[in-house]
Amino acid sequence: TWSATVGTDFSLRIDLADDYSVGHTWPRTKIVEQGMGCDKALLLRGVGGLTCVESSAGKCEPPPRHSLDSSGWAPASQLVWNGVRIPTVGQYGVCYCDRHYNSECMQWIHVGKINVNGPLSIGTMQYWANPGSSFDVSLSGIGLNSGDHLRMLPDNFACTSSAKSFSPQPAGTSHLSQRTSVSTTITTHTATAGRRLGDVWGPFPPVFSNSTWERWVGQLDQTGTYSVCWCGGQSRT
Repeated sequence: TWSATVGTDFSLRIDLADDYSVGHTWPRTKIVEQGMGCDKALLLRGVGGLTCVESSAGKCEPPPRHSLDSSGWAPASQLVWNGVRIPTVGQYGVCYCDRHYNSECMQWIHVGKINVNGPLSIGTMQYWANPGSSFDVSLSGIGLNSGDHLRMLPDNFACTSSAKSFSPQPAGTSHLSQRTSVSTTITTHTATAGRRLGDVWGPFPPVFSNSTWERWVGQLDQTGTYSVCWCGGQSRT
């Protein structure tokens, strides 16, 4: 079983048996809907880092990197696919194949499952607030924890924008995170028009969190539309 954070790159590692003798250029993997047979399922829509021929028997790319994991009591050989990214929370199947001909795999087999943690309804949530007043931002999800962080920034900036993108940094705000996985929007309303859009907030941990719900109390002082960016605590470094 593997674990990942929604929308965040991770390395998919498959341990090899001692007598494994297949060349590392042959193996392929794909991620599918849980419960679907690997020989009947297409690659899960929206997965990053993997591409497959549009067929249940289609060959996938890329091949893995061969690695030696020495972190345990005995070294273990692994096949590693870097930069895999899953767009939605839930549990999914992991499939494996090392026999293929042209663009088809001869036999896809199920090798495990992956639990993807993070907020539900990514990109569809909206919040409203008044400038200079505190407001709640809450979300539901799977596998949430107190190490998760939230930041808010003008929606013309990417969630991954560094602190250097904002000059000058508004007083009272912290340095900005460079890790994020999902975003939504918040709109602030005021009777005063034409104010500069440049306020930022966070990143901060939640004031309350359990595995399925978490809450922040934020404040933005300038009118405008902002992106709300979430970073999973399990994937932070």
